[in-house]
Amino acid sequence: MYGIKCYEKMSSALAYLLEEQHNVLETCHGDLEAVLVYAHIDEIHATSIVSNSLVMRICKDTLHSFISLLNHLAGVNTTREGDACLSKVKHHAEKVSHIGASTCIESK
Repeated sequence: MYGIKCYEKMSSALAYLLEEQHNVLETCHGDLEAVLVYAHIDEIHATSIVSNSLVMRICKDTLHSFISLLNHLAGVNTTREGDACLSKVKHHAEKVSHIGASTCIESK
């Protein structure tokens, strides 16, 4: 989110995610499945495990939440001035970085 400095970049990011969300999730699915196959789980079971996994649910929910956030910020930009939108982008970028930092600390 720190890379988004103007409405055009936010709009581009939103358009890209809306267009590519299926491919993003498909790539995550394939990568997780490959890990399981590498761990000697047959492909049929690996596909089933990944399809029903909490990890895939988190991937889907995170992607859809991020798309919703970008939609919200685009709405803020159209109903208010751009400065309000950019301040919200900065606010959410800081929140995301705090979540990432706390997750890294907890997993160590």
